[in-house]
Parts: sequence; structure tokens; C-alpha cells
Amino acid sequence: QQLEFINAVCDRAFNSVNPSERKEAENFVSTLSSIEGIDQCVLILQYSQSPFSQHAAISSLQKAISNYWTTVSSEKQKHIRTQVLNFMSNKSQDLSNYVQNALFSLVARVVKLSWLASEENQSIIPQLIQYTNV
Repeated sequence: QQLEFINAVCDRAFNSVNPSERKEAENFVSTLSSIEGIDQCVLILQYSQSPFSQHAAISSLQKAISNYWTTVSSEKQKHIRTQVLNFMSNKSQDLSNYVQNALFSLVARVVKLSWLASEENQSIIPQLIQYTNV
């Protein structure tokens, strides 16, 4: 039910011709880029089929991790990284081009932010090559 609401709001943020409705929807979407919105963005990526919601979640997640990466626990960082990579491996071939481009940018950001945390993070390059060559 919450996912339906988010899908509807994201659709209005991208498609509404009514300026006040669009602004209200954009204000809601902007809350996803907070530290509290990280989990919601991950859930959207896991369950939403809406390209508007996926793009909003990817863009918001990129903003959130850029601003709050060092304040979230290493366990949560790993969870975010895992979920983003799972989304990429499972759905990237079926995404709209604009969602795919945003996703690749998010993956690059996650890799950059987590590169020095452990050697496991540095072994991601072969996985990324596999995902992009499928």
C-alpha cells in the first residue's frame, strides 16, 4: 500500500501538469534523500516496477549516501551496497535508459565511497563487468 502511494507520488512528480500538485510531489520525493529515506529507497528498488519511482529512489539514494555515508554503520553501508548491486544484476537489463544511467552513476558512487573499507569492495570490478556485458 505504501509502495502504491510512492509510485503515485513519483508519477505526479514526473508527469503532473498541475504546478502545485507537481511541487507537492517533488517535496515528498526530496524527503527520500535524507538519512531516514535510505531504507525507503532500498525498498523501492526491491519492489517497485515504476521507472519514475526507481529513478527517484536511485537519485535520492545517491544524494543520501553522498551526504551521510560516513555517518551510517559499516553494516548498513554493506547492506546498501549489496542491495544496489542486486538491483543492478537482477533488473538493469529491463530498465529504461534514464533509470539505467542513474543506476550506473549510483553504483559508481557506492564503489567510490566503499573502495578503501575492505578488499571485498575492491573485488567488485569483475562483477560489474559481468553485469554490464550480459
